[in-house]
Amino acid sequence: RDVNFNFGEGEFVANFSIQDNQISCKTKGTYIPSELLSFVMPRVPISGQISFETTLEGTPDQPHGHLSFQLHRFQMIEEAFAIKPFLDGAFEVDIDKTGMNIQGVLHGIDKKPVIAKGNLPISLSIYPFKSTVHDETPFIMHFEADGDLIPYVRLFYKEPLNLSGQTKIALTLSGDIQKPHIEGKIDLYNGAFESLSTGASYHNINAHIEGDGSKLILKNLSAYGNKQGTIEASG
Repeated sequence: RDVNFNFGEGEFVANFSIQDNQISCKTKGTYIPSELLSFVMPRVPISGQISFETTLEGTPDQPHGHLSFQLHRFQMIEEAFAIKPFLDGAFEVDIDKTGMNIQGVLHGIDKKPVIAKGNLPISLSIYPFKSTVHDETPFIMHFEADGDLIPYVRLFYKEPLNLSGQTKIALTLSGDIQKPHIEGKIDLYNGAFESLSTGASYHNINAHIEGDGSKLILKNLSAYGNKQGTIEASG
């Protein structure tokens, strides 16, 4: 059976068959608006468009297969973000009854992409059509990025900053999706900061931050100030 419908610039095409409670399904969507995705993923705070291709087989309520999708001008509209950049990305996902294995790249925060990979405890059902988040099953997602510091600071801090430098990020989120466990590290190097109110300036800023469960901890910091000389700190 074939299904084909359009909405605005978006299009959805599906071909599926079922026999002896076994389903074979292929779908393709182009520029699907996030408003429609909310029916499948109501708990994900997103805005934008997505294109995808899926191949699924198995029982209607526990299919397995593969999904490829691309993000178009996506935004995470979670309140935790001060700045919400438009993101583009491409991901490959393997799907089974326990969840999804995902890997891909995101563009739009800095000139270099963010690399993401991991496992999400989200299963799909074709009939009834729904997705299920298994809160009792731990998830794990790993993110890697490096480049200019400012675009990443801007995600959480909107006020103007006289700050520059480079950063390298390797963070892993795991455990409960609602309250993730944070591990990994963030390194800042070749940094510089100037205070307009005091006239103090700092150069050669280097810092090492590590994830310690529910928070990030400053392990060490070094810098050279025009008034204080060499500064070192740890937390």
